[in-house]
Amino acid sequence: MKLSLALSFLLAPLTFTQGATPIDSGVSYWHGNIQGSNAGSAGYTFYANVFDLFQEGYPINAQMGLAGTWYTLPREQGQEANTCACPKWGEEIQCCNQEQSWCTQMAWSIEGGGGYWRSTFPKDKATWQLVSSSACYNDYARTLDWNPSEQACANMNVVQLSNSLLLPPDGISFDSTEGLVGYGWLNTPMGKVTDDDSRNFWTLVFDTDAFKGPVLYVLPEFYAEREPDQQVGYIPDLGNGAIGLQMGESSAEVQMVPTFQTEDGSGSWRLPRMRFPNNGGKTILSMGQKSYLAADVGGVLEISLENGSLDTSEILANGLPVSPSCFDSGGCISDAMFTVNAESGREYRMGYFNTTMEGDDVIWALEINGCTDPEGCWMPQYLTDGMVAMGYDEAPQDLKDAVFEEKVDANPPHGPFDAASIDNRALYGTCFDSPGPASSGDVYCASTLGGTWVAWQWYKFVDQPALQRLGLSEEEKAFMQGRVEVMHALVDGEGGDWIKRGERVEGIGLATFDDSAVVLPPEGLERGYVPVAIYEGREMPGECTKTQ
Repeated sequence: MKLSLALSFLLAPLTFTQGATPIDSGVSYWHGNIQGSNAGSAGYTFYANVFDLFQEGYPINAQMGLAGTWYTLPREQGQEANTCACPKWGEEIQCCNQEQSWCTQMAWSIEGGGGYWRSTFPKDKATWQLVSSSACYNDYARTLDWNPSEQACANMNVVQLSNSLLLPPDGISFDSTEGLVGYGWLNTPMGKVTDDDSRNFWTLVFDTDAFKGPVLYVLPEFYAEREPDQQVGYIPDLGNGAIGLQMGESSAEVQMVPTFQTEDGSGSWRLPRMRFPNNGGKTILSMGQKSYLAADVGGVLEISLENGSLDTSEILANGLPVSPSCFDSGGCISDAMFTVNAESGREYRMGYFNTTMEGDDVIWALEINGCTDPEGCWMPQYLTDGMVAMGYDEAPQDLKDAVFEEKVDANPPHGPFDAASIDNRALYGTCFDSPGPASSGDVYCASTLGGTWVAWQWYKFVDQPALQRLGLSEEEKAFMQGRVEVMHALVDGEGGDWIKRGERVEGIGLATFDDSAVVLPPEGLERGYVPVAIYEGREMPGECTKTQ
């Protein structure tokens, strides 16, 4: 599932150079057999290997999700509602046809992860994307919309918590070519507006080389949205009423990778250059999935906020390993099939997947045929019609001559995410300027390793645009602001080791975010202020007053 429902509707037709016939892979999934239930009442964390898979030397128009997961409402809570959540999908995926509760799992989701996306600006490096949906995929969590409208401020639903990490609207790039990204979604109390506020504030937490700790949370109001044809309010949702998350199966998604087929009659194929890391004879795709109870998350944080001290060894200290579902069935080894063309059923067996336990860590790995190079495991570029690898000298000339077209724009094309220019800012509404940024009004800019420019301004936490839709009282603002100021003092920049990593993680190493995403608060704004992205595009915005 991961991002296919969220992004596939955006995809436009591919174009290629002439010669061999251009085709694409179609959509398929790699399954990790790791799945949790509502044992994670306060959330889950895990480590995903984020690496630069495509090695053409320039961006290609491919979509490929690396290891990730899909968090939804626990199914048994939907069964209690006994209500059809997504009637529009009745025929397509049999929502509501067989049992009323099935599509409560489709009504809300938290997704995202590392990979390559057609909808982003051209990037030849993997990026990490935030994706969360509501109302049966009718709406998506966003930090900034590239196509603002009168409802843009009302649709902002991602609240910035960190004062040292900025998540750009087009995804966050990496300085590393490979490495583990620890991340998870936890139900923290950081969005509470009163002591007795019982809503769920699903908070993104990272563990990387340069940044550790909480980054942002999604407004509970976002998950209160319903599919337009089903406005039943009593269906529990992720923001209010749901007890915990259900962790969908760890998986990776092959979605429309460009390929070529020869015209010489042999039916041979060509793939892009693809390299997988070699982590001791295999490519570790994901590992260390753990679930948490409320005492490990909200309980620790509430005490810390009250006492003004945080021992990060106590938070997430009792995570429970998520056992692979395949252990019960004895099927933890499976063929690793790369779909060359789904329509014609062409699949290449590149090795096998294996899900194991090493100590307390569950590990999902790919073992590629005949890989002995410590620098990485390469997929063959050329395949016979029978899906047998062949060398360059054996390949038809038209496949050798074929060139994958360079991606030159987002797909479909769009302009920058822009709330920096005066004209565009007005389109969003008043949330960026009322109350507005910190007194200096400086616009900070940085170029990313993904080839874009990002701009941000510093806001007092309660003055940031995403919170203005709530119409908070002065008392509620004071409550929130005070807690965030305490949290900024406690996490002290990097945030501390919230996610507890095992020895296997240390042996592989953590990924490093692009320096453009790791920001420093200006003097006087170290606590209680947050960076808010107001631009990302391929050109440096003229509004920049300071560069990083």
